[in-house]
Amino acid sequence: MGLFWAVAVARLAQVQIIEHGRAVELADRQAQGWVTIPAARGQIFDRNGTILATNQPRTTFAAVPKQWDSKRARNRAAERLASVVGGTRAEWLKKFDQSPQFIYVQRDADPHTTLRIRGWHDEAIFELEEPGRRYPAGSVGRELLGRVDIDNRGISGLEQAFDSILADRPGKGRVRLDATRQMYIDPLPAALAKDGSDVVLTLDLRWQEIAEQELYRAVRNKRARGGGVILMTPKGEIRALAYYANDSLDAGAGRPHPRCRPVTDLFEPGSTFKSFVAAALLGEGQVQLTDSIYADSGVARFDNRLINDSKPHGWLTFPQSLILSSNIAIAKFAQRLDGEDLYRWTRDFGFGEPVRFGLAAEPSGVIPHPHRWTVLAKAQLAMGHSLSVTPLQVVSAFAAFANGGGLYRPYVMAAVVDPKGDTVTTQKPHKIRHPIPSPVVKTVGELLVRVVSEGTAKYAQSKAITLAGKTGTAQKVREDDVKGYYADRYIASFVGYFPADDPQVVGIVYLDEPRGTPDGGVTAAPAFRDMAERLAAIDPELLDYPVLAESGEMPPICPDPTPVEGYVPDLEGLPLARAVVFASQLGYAVETRGSGCVVAQSPEGGTRLPEGGVVHLQARTDQPTPAVPARESI
Repeated sequence: MGLFWAVAVARLAQVQIIEHGRAVELADRQAQGWVTIPAARGQIFDRNGTILATNQPRTTFAAVPKQWDSKRARNRAAERLASVVGGTRAEWLKKFDQSPQFIYVQRDADPHTTLRIRGWHDEAIFELEEPGRRYPAGSVGRELLGRVDIDNRGISGLEQAFDSILADRPGKGRVRLDATRQMYIDPLPAALAKDGSDVVLTLDLRWQEIAEQELYRAVRNKRARGGGVILMTPKGEIRALAYYANDSLDAGAGRPHPRCRPVTDLFEPGSTFKSFVAAALLGEGQVQLTDSIYADSGVARFDNRLINDSKPHGWLTFPQSLILSSNIAIAKFAQRLDGEDLYRWTRDFGFGEPVRFGLAAEPSGVIPHPHRWTVLAKAQLAMGHSLSVTPLQVVSAFAAFANGGGLYRPYVMAAVVDPKGDTVTTQKPHKIRHPIPSPVVKTVGELLVRVVSEGTAKYAQSKAITLAGKTGTAQKVREDDVKGYYADRYIASFVGYFPADDPQVVGIVYLDEPRGTPDGGVTAAPAFRDMAERLAAIDPELLDYPVLAESGEMPPICPDPTPVEGYVPDLEGLPLARAVVFASQLGYAVETRGSGCVVAQSPEGGTRLPEGGVVHLQARTDQPTPAVPARESI
């Protein structure tokens, strides 16, 4: 349980404090009134013990209206509160009449309000210290973490999902005076305050920050309406999850979302779904890798509907139909499947059923199940149309290609730690079923690598790390009364994993309505690559270090240069993989040639270059290496 060492740190003790002097006098007059004794809400930690949500006291003011024993005093108090807290004098007077024993004047008062109310020295108003919530990481992970209400109860995100675990149980006590007339609280034995338990997440704050930063860049640079990202291990541990709404295009941007959109939003997956259809065809023995089919030069009729390819193709092998993402070819291959078998495979991948991640409003999605499986029905499903899925469902299903064929339930809670510091619950990977046979996993995995190396995801290529994945570009279903699709609105996506030969991370990046080219391979795939390279910088085991032919050994490990903002680092002598990642961390795009260690760079180290500029690297190579397609700066 070494992972959870930080959770045993001394917890924040929160005790209700009533201002001495006037509060003691009030307690005496009220003759042993009852008060609430606050307890501490549980804290939230990331997997490394970093505090993500904790408690801090907040200032609250309350009053005993009956202590204003004259009409003049009541009116003056009502006018003061109206001017500082809000409302009208009449509204405050009504509150005084309705609750003469106790009312809240201002909960969670800001510093300015606190100074104003304290300055009145009003005998009927007293100050309380209540438990509040603080998020040390600031905006990082806030949409996933969620929020609490004024009573410190979860109302969104993980704060709501785990509220029954995190929630404290306030106690009750009677206000008494000791022999020296000092006030103390005598707790009621049957209602003692009880702190909530802590929750340790699978989330990694460093990964979350990288994911959010690269998602922000992609959404802004592609002028998309918004976008989301999920990164997790092949067996379901969520490491990062985020959504960003472009405040210049989305009227809802900047406001807290009541739901976690990568978990709850539905969309048609488009061409990413072809990966699952390919697995079904191979699993049912309906295709061989040598099979070919004619793609009708880009336009084909299925029943009464025309289906198009983004580029015209003639004869395509089965692997090419996936690598080049031909709608027509994959739709024709799908006709070999019985409709019920295609439906069963789709269900086995987890589509059409909730992931049961634990957040509110999580949908099941919809899979078409027609009474008669027509040619068009199978063609549309094979292309990733006619069904609705969530991003979490897509990445969970795709993880089967990275973990040997299993469908695992994604999860974000790693452990529960009680107020004494004892771990009382741990969560482990849970396999739901095993939809893909191992030989099919191997075959499809090899094709997904080729999607990146020679297919629609060329812009995801990296010299630092090997990626496998599939692109998707799907028209958005109309949201008005008109049936069909928007002609010019798309969801662009890339779902993949890395390193390709030993997958450690599975993820999805998707952009809502990117401007310009909507292709997932040009918009979402480069963002996924950039995240992968930055993650490799903090976890070098993810890197692929080229082996020098001359020595047969790993390149010598050189210390990283000292970064200086706005200046190109000196990268000569570094292994190419580390050089790419280091330059990417500083905000530069990188173009490379060769493999091994960097022997030349342009601009030279120490040259002033603003963020977003391009650094060209030449590495020592034992044989000519084909140039990587020019990267798009995103």
